[in-house]
Amino acid sequence: MKGENLHELASQTDTFEEDIQRGYMMDQFFRKVIEKMAHPSFKKKNEIIYIKNRGGEDVVCIPSTMLAEMTLRARILDQAHQVVEHYCHIRQWYWWLHIYTDTEKFCKSCKICAQAKGEYQKPVGKLHPLPIATRPWESIGMDLIGPFPEVNGYNYLWVVICRMTSIVHLVPVHTKTTASQLSAIYI
Repeated sequence: MKGENLHELASQTDTFEEDIQRGYMMDQFFRKVIEKMAHPSFKKKNEIIYIKNRGGEDVVCIPSTMLAEMTLRARILDQAHQVVEHYCHIRQWYWWLHIYTDTEKFCKSCKICAQAKGEYQKPVGKLHPLPIATRPWESIGMDLIGPFPEVNGYNYLWVVICRMTSIVHLVPVHTKTTASQLSAIYI
């Protein structure tokens, strides 16, 4: 599903294309692209820079510039949110550096999106319990607690617990204590 043409919707504002053209000269990356126009991925039509998206279609390159109270990119994200409420359509019409990151941040800042959209990650695998200890101190757990006000050169507590007997040892350490030093203290 292609979705609505966001470029046509955004272009309906009277200054959108002029804002993009002015923005190219304010954006350091696109200023270099315009000056050299050496990179084969970019092409220029009617003073607008285009690049091919994954579908092989030309999409408008959007500069990082502040106009009025928001950036062009934020304006596009807001428009897409109001019209189609699905951000994959943005990539069908526009491109900019870090488009994925900007889109994700925008979604996280929207309370409605945060409540409605789930995480897009693989399901968590099965838990694998630790083996049962057969003698004291065979299996331990540890954590660092702090920072505390520094006393005698120490500002953290290293908590070491025997998983079999639940005996706890509290060892004062400093934030600059290395893993090698901790292992020497433990032994």
